[in-house]
Amino acid sequence: MHYSRLPKMALAAIVATTMFSAPALATEDGVIGTDDAGTGRTDDGARPEDRVPLPAQVQSEANAKAQIAMAYMDVRRGVLAPSQFNVLVQEAAASNPALNPDAMQLRVASSRLGGGTSTNATAAAISRVLAVGSVAQSTNYYCGPAAAYNILAYKGRTVSKYNKNHGLSQTTLASSTYLKTDANGATTWGSGAMRTGLNRWIGGADNYRYVANAKPNATLVKSALVYDIDQSWPFALETYESQTSLARYNNHPLWKSIGHWVTGFGYAASGDTIYIADPSWQLWGGYQKFSTGTADFTNKYLQVHGIIW
Repeated sequence: MHYSRLPKMALAAIVATTMFSAPALATEDGVIGTDDAGTGRTDDGARPEDRVPLPAQVQSEANAKAQIAMAYMDVRRGVLAPSQFNVLVQEAAASNPALNPDAMQLRVASSRLGGGTSTNATAAAISRVLAVGSVAQSTNYYCGPAAAYNILAYKGRTVSKYNKNHGLSQTTLASSTYLKTDANGATTWGSGAMRTGLNRWIGGADNYRYVANAKPNATLVKSALVYDIDQSWPFALETYESQTSLARYNNHPLWKSIGHWVTGFGYAASGDTIYIADPSWQLWGGYQKFSTGTADFTNKYLQVHGIIW
């Protein structure tokens, strides 16, 4: 995997020292210590709850948003007129009220792209990188709260709309009201808490802006990336690195399986490159932020869990 340094990032080795140990179950959130014997992980890294299909409403909203994002890419390429795109957005919002905040933003965004010809499409951004911070996770299992913190801090959402007495911190986000990290010992994909937690914080309800796509393909991740970043919304990705594979990113250790949350905050090459903030940088000596190929990252690390975007 190719890594590109961003300005003012700490130097770190990219290749981890190879270590061998007895087979162990996977852990979540970048835990370095002993693997939990009760996680119930299978060889592909999934917890039992990860195998339960997403609720129908959650799937419907995610599918509708995916269609919008892919249509948005067509507008950028000049093969779909903004007027046609706006009709699609309105139809999706009518049947999926949770998408209304997106619909309003996307109508504005599409109008900036011109009339949908190939000439006008060249005005679409080839790259865009948001000025997202990269806080380190404050415990060895708080990568979920840290990834969410990076999103909310960038958006200036320092107070929760779900409870105005809740100020932004990793500890608050880890509570059962939001990510359920402390209750579960991790921010688990199967709990759905990253999606509901972010939505509660920014919109006061479980269904608001963010949707969940499990095991996304590279086309969807690229579309979601460009779509969200063009609307100035960072998003969360839960990766999985198997102990049985040598595939690793950002200096993560080879001797164990790892479920880990990171934040997507930018793209280059029209979405073929993704920029990622990794909250484990103090634990494992990796980069605070790095860029890498979107398709390669998707295929290697997003095929057990997925994206919240």
